[in-house]
Amino acid sequence: MTPLESLCSALLFLLSRHAKKPQEHLPHSIRIHLNWIADHPDADKHPVLVKTCQRLAKHWSPEQAALPMPKPPHPRSYTMH
Repeated sequence: MTPLESLCSALLFLLSRHAKKPQEHLPHSIRIHLNWIADHPDADKHPVLVKTCQRLAKHWSPEQAALPMPKPPHPRSYTMH
């Protein structure tokens, strides 16, 4: 079995590749890696990681990928305290 750390490294590479130059196949690969991490036997020791990957895998679903990206909030809408 692929070490959990290697899957996380590969996922980070895919995410950075997608951010730099989006390609049609990358969301599918990202979703697969998120699911592999969430289902990995060693992930039981990291429940927050599992939950995060499960939630993000839904975000990277084909249905979500087809939706337009929301506009970022205007910088002045942030309040600093």
